[in-house]
Amino acid sequence: MGRRPAAFLSLLLLVLFFSTGAALAQTGSRPEAPPDASSGREVFNDSCSGCHGTLALGDGDAVDQLAGNLPTALASIDYLRTAVPAEMFTVITEGRIDKLMPPFGSGSANVDPLPESQRWDIIAYIYSLATPVESIENGRIIYEENCLSCHGDGGQGDGPQASELGIEPGNLSDPVFWSQVSNQAVFDGLAGESPIQGHENIIGSDAYNDDEIWSIVDYIRSLSYSYLDAQAPFRPLDAATISGPVLNGTTGEPFTDDGVIADLRAYNQDFLETLFITTTLDSEGTYQFDLADVAQDQFYRVSISYNGVEFGSDFGNVSQSDPDLELPITVFETSDDPSVVGIERLHQILNFFEGGVGVNELYVVNNNSNSVYTGESGNADLGTFEIILPAGAQDISFQRAFGNIDNFIPANEIVPTGRGWADTFPLRPGPSSTILLANYILPYDGGVTISHPVLYATSVVNLALPDAGVTLSDAEEWTELGQRAMGNSNVSNFTKSDIPAGTVLTLKLEGEPDLESASSGVLALDNQSELLIGLVVALVVVGVAGVFIWRWRQEPAGGELYDSYDREELLQAIADLDDDYELGRISEHRYHSEREQFKSELIALWEEEQLN
Repeated sequence: MGRRPAAFLSLLLLVLFFSTGAALAQTGSRPEAPPDASSGREVFNDSCSGCHGTLALGDGDAVDQLAGNLPTALASIDYLRTAVPAEMFTVITEGRIDKLMPPFGSGSANVDPLPESQRWDIIAYIYSLATPVESIENGRIIYEENCLSCHGDGGQGDGPQASELGIEPGNLSDPVFWSQVSNQAVFDGLAGESPIQGHENIIGSDAYNDDEIWSIVDYIRSLSYSYLDAQAPFRPLDAATISGPVLNGTTGEPFTDDGVIADLRAYNQDFLETLFITTTLDSEGTYQFDLADVAQDQFYRVSISYNGVEFGSDFGNVSQSDPDLELPITVFETSDDPSVVGIERLHQILNFFEGGVGVNELYVVNNNSNSVYTGESGNADLGTFEIILPAGAQDISFQRAFGNIDNFIPANEIVPTGRGWADTFPLRPGPSSTILLANYILPYDGGVTISHPVLYATSVVNLALPDAGVTLSDAEEWTELGQRAMGNSNVSNFTKSDIPAGTVLTLKLEGEPDLESASSGVLALDNQSELLIGLVVALVVVGVAGVFIWRWRQEPAGGELYDSYDREELLQAIADLDDDYELGRISEHRYHSEREQFKSELIALWEEEQLN
């Protein structure tokens, strides 16, 4: 490939910038400082990606709602080579009502206006999306060979030979110039198709091919804004390593049992399993998986089976900046001693309807040992945590709290026993190991006694009784905490504490309920939102912080609490749901419905993480 002397290319760029820039810089808005693509990514993902798509290709989630007004594929080469940033800025500012695009300028009445700097940052991010890092690198090499001596490292006209030109070299990093000109216009000038007088075809086909000229254009434009390798999160890694130690949490020692298999599973962003491979722990109780051609949008989890119980790591993913992922696993010995189980809180919420009372009991269960409780039989499949309900209970159902208190999933893992119902999930060590909601109905005719044994030591029982004309006749056995508003009615709150294992918990109710009052402020069994209000009321009364925060199916390591969903909980829920479906425990309809719910929540978290 032939090369022209550096002075010729420098002079061409100089004349190009001074011959076009003087006129163009007078047109439209212009950036006051070099735009920042990294900042633009956050604003774009917040304000634009819903329609234009994550990669600005016009394929956002809201496309189906735009009545055929397809968003522009902003990062497509065909669009961006001829686009003029100042015109893009105008569209962002004023919107395109005919295309159902809202305005984002200060005159917008429908959305929060974006500062001018953020609108320019969005444009910088779009250029980054459409500009591969390889093109920037190729352009940089050509620039250093032909331009740097006059224009300098940053394109500001301060190269070591600048003083020999007899004229000040143009500032190739000027964001005002680049805001007024398209890449195509610069390409045409450099390629000689729109020749600049006196410098025709200086970089013509005998010097550089079209791809090289485009790379020069990409590079010198990147001098005017803070370029971001926007494709980096989506580019596969050549290699990655997933490894970690395995610790026995009961003994505190490394887990070194011979021949134990570690399973690695990967899930894509559709939350489908894309990889399953195994390896064997080494003599020091560690595992290692060496992967090649690794997609960065995969989530990984490693698990091992010990004493019939599966123990898993957290979920994690690899990236260009961190291709080595460590996922420790903690296993525990098992215990069949029921005394390690304790109920931290039992919340009872009542509602009345014609001829009956609905009882909602929320159990927050701790495992107070450093071993996994697998039930008195030692086989978790036969039952672990057990609930005994009152005689005559009807329409019994169980749900499991997930994340925070406003999310439950049906607990199909509950099985009947000879005397009640039992969960079949092993209880991991630590607080809030299991959170179960039992719902049932009892007949009610002027009064009822709700009585059943509680098999485990219970720290606190809270009772929420609607103010609907029904009284607690054994109130002397409870501590009354006053009333709280719930909906259009009031709820009386009672509590008792330090209840020994095996105690028969009894509520004696009397009176005819005022069903009109009850219906206005008391939850129905199928009304989850009302139930949550009642639960939060009970918690506030007893001094808990106003919201429930627990981990669902807590992993053995860490034991920390979360104030919102985390990615690992959602991925674990999806994995468990897949297992239940494969084993025939749940219907196809429920499987797809719940999976879509988890998927939408995980997508929201994933997008939030990308912004951060």
